[in-house]
Amino acid sequence: MKRLLTILCIPALLLLGSTEGWSLPPCSGNDSSTWTNCFGTLTYPDGSKYVGELKDHKAHGRGTATFANGDKYVGEYKDDKRNGQGTYTFADGEKYVGEFKD
Repeated sequence: MKRLLTILCIPALLLLGSTEGWSLPPCSGNDSSTWTNCFGTLTYPDGSKYVGELKDHKAHGRGTATFANGDKYVGEYKDDKRNGQGTYTFADGEKYVGEFKD
């Protein structure tokens, strides 16, 4: 019985773990200044990119930012600022995992 329960739980965990972005609709249109409460990609003039949840055309919720210098941040945002749990990986491979505030 335990084995059957384990086998049934694995697909449920895989489905739940891969739902990033499913809770919000994809952002539509080319004008990112109109995007609100959606999941999209913002590309900046310096080559940096943000992929994730947006609210009032700002990073808000879960997202990933890849910076032009090779750094990367994966985690939570609030009002366009890193805020909450996240991982910042520097271009040289060093990492900070923990809490971010603004």
